Amino acid sequence: MTAIPFKYQAERPDKDYPFLLTTGRSIWQWHTGTMTRRSKSLEREEPTGWIEINTEDAKSLDIKNGELIKAITRRGEIKISARVTENIKKGVMFIPFHYAECAENMLTINALDPVVKIPESKACAVKVEKITEVK
Repeated sequence: MTAIPFKYQAERPDKDYPFLLTTGRSIWQWHTGTMTRRSKSLEREEPTGWIEINTEDAKSLDIKNGELIKAITRRGEIKISARVTENIKKGVMFIPFHYAECAENMLTINALDPVVKIPESKACAVKVEKITEVK
């Protein structure tokens, strides 16, 4: 192991995309879910993806727990259910990466680690909006 100096991710929140989006795993799925999503018992636990939003951020955006919203970055947008929680830091949002129907990889940046050339932590700037169009 080699220590390296701290460096922020390639894309930071700004006035247009004010939140930091991070991605990661759900305890109930593995990678893209190609095998684990075939399991009825695992699907029952977490049948689709969500975006975790801090309670204070959700309140300022008038977003309710379970509400379908849009997560938008400079690369695209997805519709996804809001999971309002105090378990995530204010200003940060999280989406698990296992769910094709709300594929967070459509949102993330292709930045690479400068030393080993692997994708950085799949973190980028994001904004979220209420869905207002009529069905």
